[in-house]
This record gives sequence, structure tokens and C-alpha cells, in this order.
Amino acid sequence: MTTTRKHTARATKEWLRKKHLKVLEWPSQSPDLNPIENLWRELKVRIAKRQPRNLKDLEKTSAVLCSGGCSLLAVSSLLAIITIFLPSGGCERRICTLAGYMQMAALFIMGSGLLVYPFGLNSTLVRSFCGDSDIYYAGDCQIGWGYMLAIVGVMLTLFLPFFAKYAPKEHLSPTPLPTLL
Repeated sequence: MTTTRKHTARATKEWLRKKHLKVLEWPSQSPDLNPIENLWRELKVRIAKRQPRNLKDLEKTSAVLCSGGCSLLAVSSLLAIITIFLPSGGCERRICTLAGYMQMAALFIMGSGLLVYPFGLNSTLVRSFCGDSDIYYAGDCQIGWGYMLAIVGVMLTLFLPFFAKYAPKEHLSPTPLPTLL
């Protein structure tokens, strides 16, 4: 193992300083350190600095994101019902594509709402009830079934954009179904 110091060019240092970018210092010879551990530690520090003012703000944010995603899913469902009454063709394909994009947006919005929710476990109110709780660690408390089912629902929503892509009715194949079996 060498003990040589790392060298950073002066131009690189100047560019980083102008862009107000901080460099994560890393030991030059550290085979025992996993880079992802340092990254997670840095992420946890930055998230801790951005804690919401109170638990109510966090609950509202999570509720608005999840309900907004559900609303988008409801509108895309209405679009799917409309496509039943349309003749097959370009219009049907466009509506299915639009519904797929809406479902993808709903997926990201609801997923972010579910990711925001556990940040409340770090609040002083929750710690007074749950003991040593932290972000994504419930301490002595348990996460309810509603949250778990919401996660399963978002995971199932992942399939919807793919269904929307293949939903438009294509022309029937010249080979009848019984001959394929």
C-alpha cells in the first residue's frame, strides 16, 4: 500500500469552488470502507437537516401526495372506460398512451408520498411514544397494515403503464385461436 497523497488539479478545485460544489473527502487507500456506507451517512445527515417543522406538516405532505396519486389513477380509469366505447385505431392508442403516462406519474407521486411518511418517525412526539425511533426505524412501535397495503398497492400500480401500452385492440390475426391450440 502506498502512502502517496491524492492530487487534485487547481483548475478542478477552482471549478468546484465556482459552482459551490462540496467534495466528499475520501481516504485514498481504504479497501475496508464501502463507498455506499459513506454515501448513506452523508444522505442521512442532509435529510436530518431538512426535517419538517412539525409532524402535522409531514402528515399533510404524505396525505396530499398519496391522494393526488390516487386522483390521477381515478382519471386514468375513466380514460380506460372511455376507450371501451371508441373504435380501435389511432385515437384509442393515444388515449391508452395518455392513461399510461398518467398512471406512471401517479406511481411516482404515491411512491414519494409513501417515502415521505416514515420521516415522521424521527420527530420528538413519535419518540416519546416509540422510544428510540428514527427515520425508517419504528423503534418500539409497529407500522400499521394500512401503510403496508399502500406499499403493495403502489407496487401493483407499477404494472399499469405496461398494461396501457398493450391495451389497444390490434387487428385480429388471420390465424384463428383454435388452430393455435
